[in-house]
Amino acid sequence: MKLVWIRPVKYTEPPTSSAKILDFISQTHTGRALAAKLEPHLKSQRVQIATYPEEIRKKLAATRTADQPAGACFIHDGETGTIYYDSNSDLATVSVFLVHEITHALDENLWNASREDNNSTSSTSLARAQFE
Repeated sequence: MKLVWIRPVKYTEPPTSSAKILDFISQTHTGRALAAKLEPHLKSQRVQIATYPEEIRKKLAATRTADQPAGACFIHDGETGTIYYDSNSDLATVSVFLVHEITHALDENLWNASREDNNSTSSTSLARAQFE
């Protein structure tokens, strides 16, 4: 068994950048694989990672209690998307949410459903794509 030294991380403090979150996620084999799948989307700017804009932060604050983390969310239009994260939550919490949102960003069914919705009046294509 080979022991690997992992650099110390202050996971109880807020992340200083999206790169720090991805670095933290990438400390595991599964996290590295997920980050590697996301990398081409980041480079092409199909997907971006950013802190919540104030408008979204206010909407989230109105729908949750103070002890509930805002975590992260993925918003897209079928062509480009952004994973927004809460820069006030601790690194460990944000990382869990970001992994979840990365899986959405990598889900072509989700992208395709949005394009279908943009091209039709159907409101069921997103739900249909999620359960196929």
